[in-house]
Amino acid sequence: MIEVVINREAALAEAEKRVRCLPEMVESARRTDPEALEECLDGAAQIVREHARPTGLFMPRVARADRKALVLGRARVVNESLLRRIAPGERVLLYLATVGYTNMKMFEAVERDYVAYHFQHYLSLQLLFATANQLHKEILAREGAEYVRYSILDKHFCDRGKPSLRSDGLQLYWDTQAIAQLFADFEANPAGVTLTSSGGLNPIYSLLGIMVRKKPQDGGAHA
Repeated sequence: MIEVVINREAALAEAEKRVRCLPEMVESARRTDPEALEECLDGAAQIVREHARPTGLFMPRVARADRKALVLGRARVVNESLLRRIAPGERVLLYLATVGYTNMKMFEAVERDYVAYHFQHYLSLQLLFATANQLHKEILAREGAEYVRYSILDKHFCDRGKPSLRSDGLQLYWDTQAIAQLFADFEANPAGVTLTSSGGLNPIYSLLGIMVRKKPQDGGAHA
């Protein structure tokens, strides 16, 4: 397991910049007092800065196939798209990013004020994305630019009448079970991230994923 040093100040600055560009914040600025909105964002930034410990980890693994499962170190993942995309013997990279604090800790930090927690939540998500972006950039610098992030998705049959669906009647969702299965090799990690009984990550402001080598059809990175 390789720990990547995250530039905390750069990640916080990016998060604070990004949160102000969110459609929700832009719309709120139009409908409410901009000074009041800025005061709420500043308060959220102060709380997040007091607790933020952004951390990034990654590990190379060589894939094996075991019937309908993909084996990556201790992880045994059942996901059709991953099994089709990753060939046995292929080298892949697992990564984990986190902001370093739990949602309950932040709820207590804002004295259970739901309005303050609401703004902190948006900022925490942007801090997670900023942390993951730094981690991704460093992984590429160390491992080579031929790696891309691969979205771990699952297919569900849905009502064809919905305009957002694909022409084959399928909708794609995050495969939370497969993501939880990938956590096996991160069970003891220096970031303190754990897996809950329901298969979620704690802190919730954490992101786990996989990077694979580019193929012609990939085109670019996936979020």
